[in-house]
Amino acid sequence: MENHGDREEIVLAREQGIGYATRFSDTIGRNMLYVALPISNGDRTDGYLRLSMSLAEIEAAIRKVWFLLLGGLLAVFALAGLISYRVASGVTRPIELITSVAQQITDMNYKYRVTVSKKDEIGQLGTAINRMADSLELQMNRIREDENRLKSVLENMISGVVMIDTSGKIVLLNRAAEELLGFSSRELLDK
Repeated sequence: MENHGDREEIVLAREQGIGYATRFSDTIGRNMLYVALPISNGDRTDGYLRLSMSLAEIEAAIRKVWFLLLGGLLAVFALAGLISYRVASGVTRPIELITSVAQQITDMNYKYRVTVSKKDEIGQLGTAINRMADSLELQMNRIREDENRLKSVLENMISGVVMIDTSGKIVLLNRAAEELLGFSSRELLDK
């Protein structure tokens, strides 16, 4: 064997009292950990005790730790993605339902209501949409009732009634006006 006096672990043991080094061993063909301690006899150093150990087991343990870390990170990312999806769908689904009900109300279909399951901001919005739908339905029913009463009054009047808008066009006439004028309402409307 050649002189190992200039190896890193021996140099560190000479300078600091103990020396460590890791490197690839050409003799064994693997990474090794080297440790060296001076052997002293009084003030004089007689030599150095040098031990080595293969790092294959440590490298295998480190690889195992890396695989566990990567697996754990993937599991955490999957869990975070699932939680994010649940939270997002818990917010967007009720908003989509509220939007659908609002569109039905816009189309004058006042029977639809939002199913309110929570009392959070979205639940309060759903409750407000339901109240608005109730109010609109009530107002539309009153308008229809008033319109039916008006039609009934107009149809049963003996006097002829003709309603003309600001541009001078006929917009309404009752049956008595049709009989007096001798034309049907279809012929006279918008004239």
